[in-house]
Amino acid sequence: MPFAVRTHFDVNPSPAAAKATMEGAQYNNMGRQLSEAGDLSGAEQMHLRAIKVKERSLGTEHIKTALSYNAIGELYTKMGRLDDAKEFLQKSVRIRDASRNPVDELDAAGSRENLAIVYEMQGNLHRAKELRRVGFPDKMLCAHYYCPHLTQHRKNLMQCRGCKSIYYCGKSCQTADWRRHKKYCKKEQADV
Repeated sequence: MPFAVRTHFDVNPSPAAAKATMEGAQYNNMGRQLSEAGDLSGAEQMHLRAIKVKERSLGTEHIKTALSYNAIGELYTKMGRLDDAKEFLQKSVRIRDASRNPVDELDAAGSRENLAIVYEMQGNLHRAKELRRVGFPDKMLCAHYYCPHLTQHRKNLMQCRGCKSIYYCGKSCQTADWRRHKKYCKKEQADV
């Protein structure tokens, strides 16, 4: 019986594509390092360079370009630039969700979670919940950014009892994320 072999790399990429991939990855890595060091402006410049290189050489719909869209979306969320974050995260979600490669499913769930956080911060918990549940039942992530687990089956995720729009793999992740989530959770509770 024939079977399909799926890979997550380009076979014999052109020299330009290989260079763009390496150069873009370097810019992304520098952006993450600068962000962790607190230099958000410098991080933004590195992520924008990565995007420029990847869009020019790989195209705007390439899965590796989506990685850079996601990275700058995370940065803009951290900076409180939610409209900018939403713009880039929507691009990343669209590209990653369209991928037929199973390897990309985790990345797609991560981008959906990042976008859901933006909607949550903007007060649209209904849309945040919809986005999080796109991967139902087994392609959802715990909402805690630093969760030590990867994807979890829905039956293994617990829902926030307050707003019911966010999911965690357990009490420890919910407790760790509560400091961030509580201001949005309470906002929704007040609206109910």
